Amino acid sequence: MVQEAHGACLQLGSVCQWSKCIRPYIFLTSANLDQAQYLTALGNYIWLNDIMIDSSDLTFFFGAGASAPFGIPTMKQLVADFEKYLEDEGSEEEKNLFSDIKNTLEKTLRRQVDLEDVFTVIDGIMNYGFDRIGLVSLYTLMKEFSRIPSPEVAENVCSTLRKKFEEFIREKCLIPEGSYDNISTVYKDLFNQIEKTSGVGGSQHPRRIDFGWCSTWTMFTTNYDICIEFFWRESMRISLHTGFAEDPARHTQTLRSGALGVEALTLVKLHGSVNWMIEPDGTVIEEQSIPARSLVGRRYVRPMMIYPIQQKELYVEPYISMFLQLNRELERKTNWVVIGYSFNDPIIREIFVKNTDKTKQIVLVHPHANDIADGILRPVKDKCREFSPLNKKFGLRHRDYNTVNEEIVKCLV
Repeated sequence: MVQEAHGACLQLGSVCQWSKCIRPYIFLTSANLDQAQYLTALGNYIWLNDIMIDSSDLTFFFGAGASAPFGIPTMKQLVADFEKYLEDEGSEEEKNLFSDIKNTLEKTLRRQVDLEDVFTVIDGIMNYGFDRIGLVSLYTLMKEFSRIPSPEVAENVCSTLRKKFEEFIREKCLIPEGSYDNISTVYKDLFNQIEKTSGVGGSQHPRRIDFGWCSTWTMFTTNYDICIEFFWRESMRISLHTGFAEDPARHTQTLRSGALGVEALTLVKLHGSVNWMIEPDGTVIEEQSIPARSLVGRRYVRPMMIYPIQQKELYVEPYISMFLQLNRELERKTNWVVIGYSFNDPIIREIFVKNTDKTKQIVLVHPHANDIADGILRPVKDKCREFSPLNKKFGLRHRDYNTVNEEIVKCLV
């Protein structure tokens, strides 16, 4: 029951189940409650205040699995899609090179590979000559592989294949028609359920009739898509800070590295975004409400996106400021909610490990959460106060999205 001047619940009105209320602001003096009801409500109030978290002490991290239910493919799902794309758009040389790298990696690694694996090799072929890969690597390559791409292949086929890869990724990161309602439903339920567990009121925790949130939440993502932006800005009509500020001279929103870290509802996109556009001078990055594909090549050079193979760009602005912000948030927040992220990126994984101590509580939602917790994230699991792996898929609209969100909340409280 949410406190309201006339004693009626703002969520359910006169049919409010006062005995099961999960909000702390119970209107205990309501004439609608008899003595027994009053005592039950009072007991709930005391019990909930004992177990509730401060939702402003939360940090969210969203990986590919947080967008997958809305039609945005993961890197593993993209392999088959890209092969079909090459059948229609690629040359024979491009198809042969892609297939050869993919099959060689899968045979050697004995696992399914994703696009990041394949294009890491292609990036290596393009940027590293025999004199730079080391003698042991050179010996292994010449001994194991009969076909090493020639400099001509590296210059021509690899570069055209990589260009197709980048165009393909950008196209696949656009939200499909028909997914917008699903995004609104799933994320509204998630954030609403989490905020309901908060025992903190005030201006940092505004509430509408059917939705509550914390105005100082900071969210991080490695995703290029704009699912989260759509939810907050378009669906909920709530201001979302992404590090951009108004440029009066250009009459547009431009990225300011120093703008992060403000006390506002914030989304930090660690690898860039499909709707961040770079102007020809390379120094101005604009944020568009929708991806401006039609303007690429005219007003803009390209979208600002760090593809998985371009790790070197993470050490320059604005990316270095965004990673510093991740480090600061993990250091000062004690409750971490991670959805759909596998922690394969060693830089991000190390930031999590570095900031883990006995005050931290981590909830990981991933189909292989237990394997991640007992594998590459073992140092975090061993050091934190509590690690809750949920072997679930997030956001399954017509199945159990609500149940998964409830489990996240139960882990937190």
